[in-house]
Amino acid sequence: MPQQLAGADRDPSAESPESTPNLVLRSQYLKDLSFENLAPPAGMGRAATPRGEASIDVDFDHLDGGLYEVRLRIKVEATVDGRGAYVVEALYAGQFEVREPGATNLQRALLVKAPSLLFPFARALIYAMTLEGGYPALMINPVDFRTVARARKRAARALNEAGAKSDS
Repeated sequence: MPQQLAGADRDPSAESPESTPNLVLRSQYLKDLSFENLAPPAGMGRAATPRGEASIDVDFDHLDGGLYEVRLRIKVEATVDGRGAYVVEALYAGQFEVREPGATNLQRALLVKAPSLLFPFARALIYAMTLEGGYPALMINPVDFRTVARARKRAARALNEAGAKSDS
């Protein structure tokens, strides 16, 4: 379960960067990686180019003292001519030490800054997996993690509102 922080009702993507604590990346690692080849490319012909949708999520847990684990989850589902081609999922994580623990915007650091540091490595893994699966290498476009944080915030707000209505 993702760590909940005081001030979680604020939008982490909207706060000033001056209040964001310094992060030190202590380690980074692959937690899980899966590639499911639904229709190997040899059966589709060389000209087939997959089209897909990527979903990205970020969460974190407080480990100890000023240490947090931030997890970046990327899932890509691709099709060729309307048929499933492949599904690739990566869970990539890093342990970050938070410096300046009194800074007011810890969420911005953990949900925006930290995944921005992890993303290039997770993207490289997906690139390699699709290539090894026999498809053209997939280069996921850069991600604006402020947008991801806003979407997460909206989803949490909608869930809270739905829960409040069902309690009434």
